[in-house]
Amino acid sequence: MRILLIAPSVTASRGEAHFHRGLLQELAFYGHDARAVCPAPLVEPIAELAERVPLSADYPGVAAREPCTDADVEAEAAEADLVLVHDRTPEPLRARLVRSRRAGVRARLLLHDTHARTPDPGELCSPLEAEGFDGVLAACGTLADAYARQGWGRRVLRWAPGADTRAFAPLSPPCTDADVLVLGHWGPRRLQADFIRWVLDPLRQAGVRATVTGSGYPLPLQERLQTMGIAPPRAALNTALPELFSRHRAVVPLPLPGSGLDLPGRPPLAMLEAMACGMPVIRGLWPDMGDCFEAGEDHLAAASPEMMRAQIQRVLLDRTLADRLGHRARVRVTRRHSCIARADELLAFAQTLRAGPDAPLRPRLHA
Repeated sequence: MRILLIAPSVTASRGEAHFHRGLLQELAFYGHDARAVCPAPLVEPIAELAERVPLSADYPGVAAREPCTDADVEAEAAEADLVLVHDRTPEPLRARLVRSRRAGVRARLLLHDTHARTPDPGELCSPLEAEGFDGVLAACGTLADAYARQGWGRRVLRWAPGADTRAFAPLSPPCTDADVLVLGHWGPRRLQADFIRWVLDPLRQAGVRATVTGSGYPLPLQERLQTMGIAPPRAALNTALPELFSRHRAVVPLPLPGSGLDLPGRPPLAMLEAMACGMPVIRGLWPDMGDCFEAGEDHLAAASPEMMRAQIQRVLLDRTLADRLGHRARVRVTRRHSCIARADELLAFAQTLRAGPDAPLRPRLHA
């Protein structure tokens, strides 16, 4: 089966490109013709050549064209059996694809809604308004339920990004830069007071060395970090994360409890990648729809800032516990939250939509 992804650049080393690369590679391993196209308006400037990922060397099964005109994208879609349309695809191009589908183009169209959120009632399109789409890939359980209530029924799949467990795997640590890595970008809905209470105060009270990675941190918070001996946060290239993880002993991922970003069923992708690298993860409590993880088995959870401090100390003092958490985290991610798992889910969903002749699914061993 020829599968086409219409999305922002898959050669970038930021955003969800690493998930998309891993997904297409797994589909190619199954024998499918996996391709990606990036419409010209979605091409983001890449300052350094190092920020590009060489697909031919690292992802030999994936073909990509970028940038593409609308006509190029439409021509690629006309030759495909299944087309994933990212929600950032420009509206005029989405309309062209829908018109082609209605006119008899064989490719099944799936709307790839990547924004984990609790949507307003009028925010989602109904099946009647988007009857050219055959189904929806929703980024979290809350969003999938909202689509189902809009009438999509079984044509919606809860489908969050997964970790590329081939690229994200445990490394032998060359050295330890710090004890704890705080992982996540700052956003407009995050509160400095919560970050101080849930992260900085527990780190200070535990007396541990820490690194903060991510972008967008406000200047007053950066200054506070410096008073604690923590360097100003910088965003790390996605390809550099496995080595960065290996230089730390534990990871504390954002978002924080109560931030409004802790939607059920949508673990942060960076957290999945840390777990895939065998890192012990300590996080605040947020709801897990569908039992994504099991606190105490594959990670540690903290119901309060005081417990966050205690859990940080616990995992740093008990190497056996840290190793057990890291091993079980990688096993859980590989089985349920990896690009391999997402490829399996997508193919099963496509079969329910009668997406076309599938290549036979061969039995595989999860790494």
